[in-house]
Amino acid sequence: MTPKQAYVKGMERAGDRRSRRIAYDDDFIMMTFPSTRTGRAKVFPGQGIKINYLSYWSDEMRNPKVEKQRVPVRYDPYNIAVAYAYLDGHWARCVSRNAEEFEGRSEKELKLATAKLAQMNRNVARSQAITATALAEFFHAAHAEEHIRKQVLKDAARKRIQASSVTSPECAPDFSI
Repeated sequence: MTPKQAYVKGMERAGDRRSRRIAYDDDFIMMTFPSTRTGRAKVFPGQGIKINYLSYWSDEMRNPKVEKQRVPVRYDPYNIAVAYAYLDGHWARCVSRNAEEFEGRSEKELKLATAKLAQMNRNVARSQAITATALAEFFHAAHAEEHIRKQVLKDAARKRIQASSVTSPECAPDFSI
């Protein structure tokens, strides 16, 4: 029996059960985002909230009612540039101060980067705190290194093509017009 046939058969037996359906909307997505270990973060005046070494800010945090309060927080595990804080009765979108460097980076990348930075700190016998700025610099350097590595691979491929076209001229591309 195919999954579709099993679904149809189950619907015939048990009915639709619309009351048991969960709408896949923004509220559902928000509730499925992970949170911190405690589920809350303190709103620091003028700085925002801090989640997993990163600071996040929303203009709604200027409200004196939420400053210095511990509020429920959630973050997008596939885009660490964005987090959410429950402020004044709704989820407010908060953006990292280094959003350009963190945009599209995952929670897993963040964990790997913090582990690498901690290892580098141990190797050079200096104790330096892992900060959002240090992580942003690390990602920037990693991005530059990746860009260079891709270019090296492209150059190597071009050299192989040129070398093969020199050894067999009939396979050489014709660039004449």
